[in-house]
This record gives sequence, structure tokens and C-alpha cells, in this order.
Amino acid sequence: MQGLYSDTTNHGTIARALALRSCKDCRRPAFSLQMIGRSGVTRILDALNKANFRCVATRLPDTLVGLQEDLSQQGVSYPAFEKPVPQEATLSVDPLDSETESLFKYFIDGSERTTTIGSIVDPQNQYFPLFVAQIGVATTKMEEGLLKLENYHHENILLMPSTYSPEDLRCAKKEIKKVENLSRMTLNLKVCTYDVQIDNQKDTVAEARKVILKKMHICEIDEIQRLVSSKSVTRDSLLMIDGALEFYEQFKHEDFRNVVGVSKQFNTNKFLGRGAKKKHAGSIVSALKSQHRTPAYKIEHRNLAIASWYLRLQRADILRKPEDGVVKVEVFPENPSNADSMDNSLCSSFSSHILALRHPTTPVTDGRWASHLYPVYLTERYAKTQFQKSETIAAYF
Repeated sequence: MQGLYSDTTNHGTIARALALRSCKDCRRPAFSLQMIGRSGVTRILDALNKANFRCVATRLPDTLVGLQEDLSQQGVSYPAFEKPVPQEATLSVDPLDSETESLFKYFIDGSERTTTIGSIVDPQNQYFPLFVAQIGVATTKMEEGLLKLENYHHENILLMPSTYSPEDLRCAKKEIKKVENLSRMTLNLKVCTYDVQIDNQKDTVAEARKVILKKMHICEIDEIQRLVSSKSVTRDSLLMIDGALEFYEQFKHEDFRNVVGVSKQFNTNKFLGRGAKKKHAGSIVSALKSQHRTPAYKIEHRNLAIASWYLRLQRADILRKPEDGVVKVEVFPENPSNADSMDNSLCSSFSSHILALRHPTTPVTDGRWASHLYPVYLTERYAKTQFQKSETIAAYF
């Protein structure tokens, strides 16, 4: 995959010509239904049925809508965190001059595509769906005005209900391995479980989503650790990750010291500030002018402090919804375990450098265009183009 994208936003060396180039080690074979058919694949569900699993393949594979982090926090109030304390409710963001080099050098995007490939009757005679999740984590690097592919990691996961014993799961993995050893085209499936209850009261799709997002976050954290250990990510060579930092678990905050999370989707049903200055986030975000941001507020996460603020990339009057064209920025302060503030100059600097990376696409190519950042969009697009179609995945089963 290779493409050249011209910079028309007068941001100089930051993005004059962004190109996404595949490295040889990151290329994956392109599968097709014809290739799978010729390879003599024994269907995976048939093999599981012979091993006394009771599976039924679906006639029409169903791809789940894109998964999101849990945005359900309602009515939470976050205290002010920026110092010196801004006197204004919103702050103007200074644009970068044409000679300023971007602080952001690395970009990570984790994507997934989940397909319902069939159903299974568990040992308690309960009927549950079977999912296959394709997870991809792409890392790109901006160097001399070009965006290049740094690394790509891919996993395919079969999700079964948690009512199966560890011995049953080992048996399933063994049978799947036998099938894949006989085939020229394989998925290299890993087997995981999603949580269900005996009385079948849990939402199976929601539980599967949790597992998939957790697996994707683990892959992203592994990639962050790789970049940190190689000293690629520093204060002058920041890493931008597509998503909110507050949803990551089981990580060392030292690894996230030079990581900035940027979210296109967020919950505005919360409050910013305390006491007389307490305001509803939705009203503040909707009133944000283009190239303006809110002051930073404090989010508590695993006994650590995260500085968070909203930044408007595009004018609100040309968009469908007031929150379109706004991103939520999250970053750990220098000492997140006992920090009492986030430096105003850092918030302003990060915002200026983020603002310089906008304009990746148009309303015709992507409905989320107003909240996209150029390198993040290209990184996400690369990850998504590596996924197989649902029909191709279903052909294995």
C-alpha cells in the first residue's frame, strides 16, 4: 500500500507530503475465496463437531459494528488541573509557523473487525454465538515529511462462551491446529472466551466486545513498550495514540510519559470544574470556537492523574453536530501518582501541534472527517485494509 498526500494547509514541514509505505516484513498475503477453496481447507467447525463440540455455521456472516470503549460514565465531575489557572472558559490555540517541526513522530492505531461465524451449544445445552475477531495494531513514523509504516501486528481470535472448561478449550485449540496444519491458507487462530452466565442473562455481544478491546489494548501497550525500550519515543519525539488513555489497564505509567491520547468519540454527559465554576461538558464543547480548547481537567485512573481537555479542529457551523470537529486530548503529567496540576505551556504546545495535523479527509470519504488527524487517519486506514472480508473469514468455517 503506497500513496502520496499533498499538504494544502500551509503547515510546512509537518505534512508537506505524507506517504504511507509498507515495510516488507509487515506485508500479509491477500486471501480470496477462490484460493481458500483450492487449498482444500477442512472447515474448522466441522472439525470441532467431530471432537464432540456442537457447532452450527451461519449462512450469512455478520460483521459487528465497530467497537468502542465504555463511554458510560454519566454525571461525573472533573476538577480543574491546569496551572497557572486560566481565567477564560475557553483558550485560543496558536497555529504553528511553517518552519516548526512536529513534536509527534510516532502514531499508533488499534483496529478490529469482528464477525459472527456461527453458534455453539455448550455443555449446559445453552446456545451461544461464535465470534472471530481480527485485531490489527499499526505503528507509523513521521520522518522528513513522510509518514512510513514502522510496524504492524495482527491477531485472529476465536471467541467461545466461558461455560467451557480449560480442558475443553485445549481440545478445541488442538483440533483447530490440526485443520490449519493441513491448509496452505491459515488464520493462526487463538482461542479465548467471553463471559456468560448459566442463566444466559448477559449480553453476549457486549461481553465479547470487552474481550476484544482488552486484547487490542494489550497489543497497543506491547507496541508502546517496544518503542520506549528502543528510546524512539522521547519528549521531543512524542507518540500519539488513537483513543483515550483512561481505558488502558495493566501498564507502567513510565511507558506512557511521552504518549498523548486523542479521541474522536467521547461522552459529554459529565461536568467540568467544581463549585461555582462547574459546567456541563456538552455545553462547553458545543460553544468551542475553531482553534480553541478548554482548560485541562483532572481524571483519576488507577490512582494516577490524567490531564484531559477538548480541542476544536473545525468550525461548528459547518458540521452536523456540535461535538463534531472536536477531539479529547489526554496526557499524563510529569509525576502522575501525586501531581496536583498540569503545566499550561505543555497543554498549549500539545494543542498547537495537534491542530497542525488536521485535514486528512473529506465528508465524502469518511463521515468522521471533521475530527480526523492526518497521520492517525492514514495509520487507521492501513490497519483496516489488512483485514479479511467477513465472507473470507466465514469460508474457513
